[in-house]
Amino acid sequence: MTLSAPEIDALDQKHLARAAQLGLECPASDGSFSVGAVLTDSDGQEISTGYTREFGDSWHAEQVALEKAARDGIDPAGGWMYSSLEPCGNRLSGNVPCVQRIIDAKLSRVIYAEKEPPIFVTGVGHDLLREQGLDVVQLEGFKEVFRQANKHLLEKS
Repeated sequence: MTLSAPEIDALDQKHLARAAQLGLECPASDGSFSVGAVLTDSDGQEISTGYTREFGDSWHAEQVALEKAARDGIDPAGGWMYSSLEPCGNRLSGNVPCVQRIIDAKLSRVIYAEKEPPIFVTGVGHDLLREQGLDVVQLEGFKEVFRQANKHLLEKS
């Protein structure tokens, strides 16, 4: 589902803009995208944030945000994940995909900026999350920040 700006809550835009900016903090890598994520409760209050490679080379942004919540003893069930990229539905590394982590955490909504470009894997996260009953929204207004953070990869494709 892609909604136009008037149908989107200002809070959604605020959190997705923050996630997109967090993606700019990632150290560049030739092996994965630079992504930012914001985890909120169902009232839109920020629980945690994360960006790719924040805890090491194999950590994705959504994974970091969920891990920070767990470390703080916060149950994110019912919460929302904002990400500058569609959460991964599969990982070449063999690690648990972010989609499964989101499902396991019992989040209810995912809002992301950019569909996963087919550089590493095929983007199936949107569909997998929808199949599990989550509300999934793509807000395209934040694509440029994602593209800026990943220019070195996108220019190669």
